[in-house]
Amino acid sequence: MSDRAQQGLLLKQAREAKGISLESAHEATKIPMDVLKAIEDAYTIRTLSPFYYRGFLKMYAKFLGVELNVILDDYKPEKLPAPIAAPRPVAASLPDFSSYLTAPRLRLAAKIIAGIVIFIFAVKTINFIAHRKPGSANSKTEKSSSNSLRIQVKKEKSADKRKLEAKGSKKAATSKTTAPAEAAVSTALTSTEKDADNRTQEAGKKVVLSVRAKKDSWLQVKADGVEVFRATLKKGTTETWNANERIELSGNDIGGLDFELNGKILGPLSRENRRSKKVIITPAGFSVK
Repeated sequence: MSDRAQQGLLLKQAREAKGISLESAHEATKIPMDVLKAIEDAYTIRTLSPFYYRGFLKMYAKFLGVELNVILDDYKPEKLPAPIAAPRPVAASLPDFSSYLTAPRLRLAAKIIAGIVIFIFAVKTINFIAHRKPGSANSKTEKSSSNSLRIQVKKEKSADKRKLEAKGSKKAATSKTTAPAEAAVSTALTSTEKDADNRTQEAGKKVVLSVRAKKDSWLQVKADGVEVFRATLKKGTTETWNANERIELSGNDIGGLDFELNGKILGPLSRENRRSKKVIITPAGFSVK
């Protein structure tokens, strides 16, 4: 009988002596059922490596209370390897400046720093005094330059005044000579223009009506039977219409209008006619309906 068969037979006898079934051993140890059968019947499983087989064998022997030395002759308690100590980090070596920082060199550096500080302080005080001193050379030069600029400006202004006076005297002389001629020409032009306007008005439209609203009034205006206006005439606005024969004006608030016919101011309608809703204007005058 082989060693594996003897081991399996010993474990099987120990299980049966304790009255433990193979299923209960499987549930207690969590060892697969096929592995337990292979251990007791001494056959191999291709998918099970020797390392795992030996481990399951140890677990099964401990569960049944069988000594491992009897089961495994080469059994030895495992010893964990000693922990490997991590190497200590090596501190970076800093340059040694102690050889450079000697007493004479330190004294020299202190003197240089003190001299720089004194120089900066002296420059700042000199600048402050130069700006604060009232009688300094800079202030004198600035005052002299400003005075010279003022004198130049005054001279330029006086020269400009003289030029303007000379031009004004020339213009006055020319205007005196040309004024009578221009006045005569303008009077002649205005008289001729007025005559021409009067002629055009007489030859053209015979009825010229201007209306000014004292309040908002809705109007409808017809000139020679043709509608020329149909809207609300706002307060303060003025409208003018022309016709050859007659102008018909109708609305709700005709009494609030001021009339002007052919340049003559007629004013509003009389008290009796203020409530009328239609007015007909001809060259002869008004007819109210």
